[in-house]
Amino acid sequence: MRSLIWRGYQPLRVTRKQEVKNLFDHAIISALIVLDTVSIECAQQLCLSLRTTNRRTPIVVMLSPDNCGAGIGLLDSGADHYVIQPAQIDELLHKLHALTRRTRRTGFSFFPTTYAK
Repeated sequence: MRSLIWRGYQPLRVTRKQEVKNLFDHAIISALIVLDTVSIECAQQLCLSLRTTNRRTPIVVMLSPDNCGAGIGLLDSGADHYVIQPAQIDELLHKLHALTRRTRRTGFSFFPTTYAK
């Protein structure tokens, strides 16, 4: 989080699934990062749920090395990308920038958001 703040981004830490859904439904965020503290099943359900109402906002899932095999299933569930921990913050920011190019065209600014259990 601090690394994002130091680079001029405004991360929001959201801890409940309904809060994430509300932000997603109202297009308040332009990117969502699902942390590796969330179970794979929960992350898949979250992606499926969010994709039913919002197909534009990019979803990036952080995976622990133990769960790296779950990345394909998460992509099938609606995630746009996954990153294996430990992630280089600059690499993550470049990926988020690439994924949010289409969002910025609609006038939204970039506010990465995290979801934790």
